[in-house]
Amino acid sequence: MIEKVSQRESYADVTMDSDGVRHVLWRCTPDESEWFVQEFEKVPNLYVADGHHRTAAAYRVGKIRE
Repeated sequence: MIEKVSQRESYADVTMDSDGVRHVLWRCTPDESEWFVQEFEKVPNLYVADGHHRTAAAYRVGKIRE
């Protein structure tokens, strides 16, 4: 699924000047998104080493929007 989705034209493609890190985003159909959700649900534990503050903020926003 990752290969299928990433073969499309990207929604966003940005390289940060300060550190050279590239971020590429692709749109998914609802069915494709469900596949990704199901795959991540198989991961028993997840540790975010970089960006943990953004991850925590996104989690809180998601809880508000439920």
